[in-house]
Amino acid sequence: REWPTRVIQRFQTIIQKRIIANALVPNRTFQLPLVLRLLLRIPGLRNLPARIIAFGVKRVRVEN
Repeated sequence: REWPTRVIQRFQTIIQKRIIANALVPNRTFQLPLVLRLLLRIPGLRNLPARIIAFGVKRVRVEN
């Protein structure tokens, strides 16, 4: 369970540093990076980041 947790946390850290931090800089116009703008336009990929954060990168099985 450690590996999927590290992957999700790293993903969140990258988003925080590269996108959210730039959006919060005062007196600067913010524009999403090209990759994210394209990602938002493709319906099949639009929900992918949220699904990765919500469900993780590895399916977890509950053992009896």
